[in-house]
Order: sequence, then structure tokens, then C-alpha cells
Amino acid sequence: MISGTFFMSRRSSATNAVRSLYYLFKKMSVEIITKDDLQQFRVQLINDIRELLGAKTDPQKDWLKGTEVRKLLKVSHGTLQNLRISGRLYYSKIGGTYYYRYKDIIKMLESGVEAYR
Repeated sequence: MISGTFFMSRRSSATNAVRSLYYLFKKMSVEIITKDDLQQFRVQLINDIRELLGAKTDPQKDWLKGTEVRKLLKVSHGTLQNLRISGRLYYSKIGGTYYYRYKDIIKMLESGVEAYR
């Protein structure tokens, strides 16, 4: 008799759990996400990221060290030296460090691919 009562209470709690889940799912609305929805979300996310990256709070420095220029242009030390020697990129040397004006770097990039040759 005790085991039968245990079985009945266990069964009723399982039934109650199923009923609770049924009512929970019945109240929840179901949305189907399509590929177009994901594409729209992707475009919106990319635009938000671009907006955040575009809103820089730090103003660009007027003068950059050689290592900063190499990272910015993604060039090697030798390429930067060739740009300096050929006169395509103006510089100032203070002590043993080369400094490049940011405006000159932008001007070189805007002048086109010829600056790298």
C-alpha cells in the first residue's frame, strides 16, 4: 500500500509538471526566424559596429613614430625605409627615432598606389 501511494504521488507530480510546461508553452509566442531576418540583423549589427568605430574620441596624433607608421600601413621596416629614401614620405629624425607627419601619410595614400612603387 505504501509503494502504491508513492507511485501515485510521483505520477501526479510528473503530470503536474507536464501540465505546467504545456501552459507555459501555450502562453509563449513562437517566432520563426528566417534567413532574411538574420541578414537584416547582420547588416544592422555591422552598421552599429561601424558607427561605434567611426566615433573615435581620441584625436589622431600629428606625428607618428616609425613603428606606428609600419603598423598603420602594414609594411615592413625596409619598405618604410624605401619610402623615406625615395622621398615619397617626409620625415623628421630626432635622436635615433624617425617621426612621420600623419597628414603626409594620408596625402601619400590618397595619391594612389604609385607611392609604394
